[in-house]
Amino acid sequence: MCRITFEFEGDRDFSKKHSTKSKFPVWSCIEFTKKCNFNCVYCFAGAKNTSPNELSTEEYEQYFEQLKNLGFKQVSLLGGEPILRKDFFEVARAAYDLGFVVHVCSNASTITKDVAKKIKAAGVTQVQTNMDHILREKHDAIRGFKGSYDLLLKALKNLRENEVPVVLATIAMKSNKDVIPKIFEFARKNASAYRVWDMMPCGRGAENRGEILSAKEYKELMLRLIQFAKNAEVSLIRTADPLIKLLDSNIMRGELKGGECPAAKKMCYLDAEGNVSPCSMGADFCGNIRDAPLKEILESNAFSEKILKNKCTVPNCSFAAICRGGCYLRHINGVDQKCWTRERYAKIKA
Repeated sequence: MCRITFEFEGDRDFSKKHSTKSKFPVWSCIEFTKKCNFNCVYCFAGAKNTSPNELSTEEYEQYFEQLKNLGFKQVSLLGGEPILRKDFFEVARAAYDLGFVVHVCSNASTITKDVAKKIKAAGVTQVQTNMDHILREKHDAIRGFKGSYDLLLKALKNLRENEVPVVLATIAMKSNKDVIPKIFEFARKNASAYRVWDMMPCGRGAENRGEILSAKEYKELMLRLIQFAKNAEVSLIRTADPLIKLLDSNIMRGELKGGECPAAKKMCYLDAEGNVSPCSMGADFCGNIRDAPLKEILESNAFSEKILKNKCTVPNCSFAAICRGGCYLRHINGVDQKCWTRERYAKIKA
């Protein structure tokens, strides 16, 4: 989950749940449905149509019960486009009634005034949606849906009128890296927080690798955003990308909180067919809740070993104790390809 978040309204990210001492993760991201009406160039899910094998309403409710018994605190409903499922509000409310913090990631295309009211009534405490370019036609092209920009603006208004906090997000890529500071300014006025995600080489991202930022481009963008945020007096900068720790020493002292990927440690992922993975962007499934209890899957070596035993093969790197190997999904031959120290090592080796 390589991202950096700029909180405009204080710490709203429910950090207490992450500080909970627990044998198991405390947060579950859920691919609520594979169905989607968009065709984003970076989509890690890479699906479009509803799977005939998707979990039922009852199976989701049973999954929530297992989460509650294991001490989980939050669920995030993703997609596909989660609101396209007819039982979305019923399932979201079921999670809320069990005491979970309920977040939703939506493409915003369906969030009319009436839907925004229903989102609020269902107990959803945050909606994340994307603005991937400041220009209408380029945003629509990235999202693969003509009219998506205008629908986004309407959704933001509808959610704001119903006092539903919004996190505006952008997937950083070559096509938009130069306008991300402008999107930041827009988010500052129209959202509760702004989040920038690294485009990952999975799903459609693997099909569009030419859009993925180089290590140098990624580093320069992150440095620019961090300084931009400080100049704008953003209340809190939070990161889940291990490499961001290497950019600013303040992250080790708390100004920039986090810096560790939550996969396997604080978060588990459930796809729409019941498969469990330690990472919401990976397909390294460790079991299926239709075949085994969630507790058994989370206790298995298959769930934790790839993430928690993640190692970097760059020899004698002075930053290894800080980044802990970076993101395993970006690894090639044991090295996170976004790490700028990797380039230095390559030159020395040559």
